[in-house]
Amino acid sequence: MFVFPKASSVPGFVGSLFLFASPGVAGVHAVDNAVITIDAVDRTVKVTTDRHIVADSSSDPDLEEWDGHADFSHPRHGTAEAIQSFSINEDGLEGNMVVSSSLKRRLREASSLLEVTFTVSHPDYGSPDGTWGWDGASPLEALYGGRSGLDSMPACRLVAEGALRYEGVTRSAFFPTIDSQEGVSKFGQHGDRGAMGFSLIRQGDVLERHVLALHRNNDEAEVRLSTELVPGVYVLSVECGLLADPRRPNATVLGDVFMHLGISFEAIEIGSVEPLSTRVSGRWDQMNGALHGSWEARSDHDPIATPDFSPFPDQTWIQHTHLSNRGMADGGAVYEIAPTYLSGFLFARTVQRSGAADSDDTSSTVDMDIDFELESTTDVGIAALGAFRNELSSLNHNEGTCLISIRNNATGALVYQDFLQADDSAADGRQFAESHDWLTLPAGSYRMEASNISISRDASDDDSGNENGFWFGLAFERP
Repeated sequence: MFVFPKASSVPGFVGSLFLFASPGVAGVHAVDNAVITIDAVDRTVKVTTDRHIVADSSSDPDLEEWDGHADFSHPRHGTAEAIQSFSINEDGLEGNMVVSSSLKRRLREASSLLEVTFTVSHPDYGSPDGTWGWDGASPLEALYGGRSGLDSMPACRLVAEGALRYEGVTRSAFFPTIDSQEGVSKFGQHGDRGAMGFSLIRQGDVLERHVLALHRNNDEAEVRLSTELVPGVYVLSVECGLLADPRRPNATVLGDVFMHLGISFEAIEIGSVEPLSTRVSGRWDQMNGALHGSWEARSDHDPIATPDFSPFPDQTWIQHTHLSNRGMADGGAVYEIAPTYLSGFLFARTVQRSGAADSDDTSSTVDMDIDFELESTTDVGIAALGAFRNELSSLNHNEGTCLISIRNNATGALVYQDFLQADDSAADGRQFAESHDWLTLPAGSYRMEASNISISRDASDDDSGNENGFWFGLAFERP
């Protein structure tokens, strides 16, 4: 006999449900922390003279707020200091760097450095876990040509605003040398006195580099940029400082350098769907209806009409099981809705005990309806994956069927429909069937209907059972 799931578990899932991180409702919004992960942080402020080094640093990636300060003062020669104040989290970073010097001699370096290594990734798109034996793409992955296809799509957008400014910098002072695509700046090159600013690097390639080079005593610049990031590991380097000319170690180094930088990571909304209501229901029959029942749960996605204690909110597993001496009927469902997709999982299982009459069928049917509104013409991707297993080799004993369809609520017209069904080979192990397609729908109200049906029958010689797992996903894109 099969081992069927406990009421507290979701068959086929490990951890949290499913697919995409949830962006905001309209436009571009802050990314869920499943998309951006801060891997490493190096924050350093330092003042170096010919005899002293004063520094402050932090490499704790979990420390969001940090204020670093290093300074040196000499009663006759003046002062130098470096200040850094940045907040860093998975939504972005923002802060200031200030470096200043009035030292008439002895300064080697007054600098502030921030380096953030972060990973951009699509969240788990919900391939069924190993207990089902599935090693292919999940439904939504299949719509985009597998995991590699998804990884080539931007996962978020980096938006940056910055201000760079320096005042009263003497000719004997240099900025830090910042890596560029052409190579690393070096002291001593004619006319090259370094630069301050920031750069974004992925796999050794400089994607963005925004700097203010030192050409005169005073200068300033503003930076505004927006760039899309595909999954990968990135390094953001921010540098601000004053360095002494190594050819003139005792020269006066004067000046004030200031940088402000704000960066946010924002979800890329490729489409839009507005959920209206969700209903899940189940029906079960044993011994040709001698025992039978039904269950239903509903959520209205109007936040005013339905409060948080709605009986079937998304990402909540609901399950109903009925046991008797003749068999068992089991069914459950879970779903998730976000602005650019909706997805779900339906589970149905039946067992017919030995000794039941040939005509005494046991069935479990789980239905889910989700009404949604499209504000404009939208490309809709529809993907389905069914997993079937029968305990007896003939479909005359057991039957598993999954269905997904979309209807136009205004006309009642069926605009899409697909069946997934088991065959005899489902008795040899878990059998999988999948489908995926794209269609273009005009603006309007639609209903997605999904069903999972399990039937066990004719168990006069041996226990008979059928088990179905049904994953589905809809993606929404602007044409």
